[in-house]
Amino acid sequence: MQDKELSKKVFSGMKWKAIERFFLQFINAVTPMILARLLMPEDFGTIAILSVFVSIAQTLVNNGLGNSIIQKKDSDDLDCSTVFYTQFAIAAICYGVLFVAAPFIAKLYKNPELSLMLRIMSLSIVISAIGAIQITVMKKNMQFQKSFAINTFATITYGVVGIGLAYAGFGPWSLVWANLANGIALPLGAIFMVRWRPTLEFSFERLKSLFSYSWKLTVGWLIGTLHQDLYVLVVGKRFSATTLGYYNRAGSFPQIISKTVTEVVDGVMFPAMSQIQDDREKLKNITKTLLSMNAYILFPIFLGLSAVAKNLVTIILTEKWLPSVPMMQIVCVTYALASINNSNMQVFNSMGRSDIFMKFELIKRSISIVLLVAVSFINIYAVIIVLLLMAVLSNMMNAYQNKKLLGYAYKDIAKDTLPSFVMAAIMWICVMMIGMIPMPAVLSLLCQIIVGVIVYLGLSVIFKVKGFNVLIDVLKKQRKTKGI
Repeated sequence: MQDKELSKKVFSGMKWKAIERFFLQFINAVTPMILARLLMPEDFGTIAILSVFVSIAQTLVNNGLGNSIIQKKDSDDLDCSTVFYTQFAIAAICYGVLFVAAPFIAKLYKNPELSLMLRIMSLSIVISAIGAIQITVMKKNMQFQKSFAINTFATITYGVVGIGLAYAGFGPWSLVWANLANGIALPLGAIFMVRWRPTLEFSFERLKSLFSYSWKLTVGWLIGTLHQDLYVLVVGKRFSATTLGYYNRAGSFPQIISKTVTEVVDGVMFPAMSQIQDDREKLKNITKTLLSMNAYILFPIFLGLSAVAKNLVTIILTEKWLPSVPMMQIVCVTYALASINNSNMQVFNSMGRSDIFMKFELIKRSISIVLLVAVSFINIYAVIIVLLLMAVLSNMMNAYQNKKLLGYAYKDIAKDTLPSFVMAAIMWICVMMIGMIPMPAVLSLLCQIIVGVIVYLGLSVIFKVKGFNVLIDVLKKQRKTKGI
């Protein structure tokens, strides 16, 4: 593919993916706000426990085979059909295991209702496998308009079901049925929008070839999922469902932002970078641009969110959620660092080096689990601080590997990202000071946002950091041409 054509696809993909994610995450932000007013912290804690087991199963079903189809330049219908049947079989097995294990999980957490909840909620594992390849085909062909329509349908379905049932008094069951409704709507939309259908053919040889790449991704993702979910299980078991509810809500706002950006970047940059995987210089340049823009945009957002957390929670979630504010402030910094980490990881996977991804995930998560066990008897804040320290370590490890693969040294990464972090830190101080002035929460939040935007943009104009210049160049090119 010619550079100009690829650039055009990247820009168009970024635009559509950004529209999709920001629109959907707006809905995803509004829905939990309403649900948080209708439900109690322990309801969210209950669903967080169930989500652990469903997410582990989903990771095994997704298993990286879809990414192997995207990464493989000449994948065809035989590859897709082979992966379809494989994923569906794994989904059926996973559901069977969860169905049998449900009563034991309920007994472990001393909540008999968890058994039926898990059996119903995990039905989405099998259902989602039906439309998984259609979603993969969309990603490979960078058909992000279709992705926008499908995800909009699924997200609205989740919101309508969840809010409707919560208002009717279904408690945690409203979240169970909402998750199942989302799990049904997504594959149905994909099947309707993408006309690919499985053929009656299967190749063990193709599966073996695809699996040689995907299994390392699967192990890496599974380690990451187990690591993340272990924190939920430990908090739920060591403390209480209420504390777990606060912990879960503390990460909700920064997670929405992180997920939005991650899905935009992953959905567009992975297939784009895979197409130029043999050109190290181009990969280095696109990685530098990606890092500088991510740092410039995300550092002020996450640090700003940390600064306005108290007013935001008071206004949107009500005062019953105020215990989650200190947790949220620490988590925001963690997600700010994780955004840089995600940009670095795209390089490994696009070059077919899923072995590096797997190895790093194993090392990082093993260290994190040891630290989690060591501090879980202290308090919830010790657990959250461990996550922050691990985000720092992850960035150091991934940056080291990028230096080896692309010659992208630590000093270059610091040059592309550190100025944005310093400006965001100065903005954070100013916004926190505004929050200390006695005034109504709504007025205080409005003043904090205005001051934060003025300070950050003012510093950007004065110092003209790289991320700011890259963003301005992109906007200028958007006005002048249809491509990049």
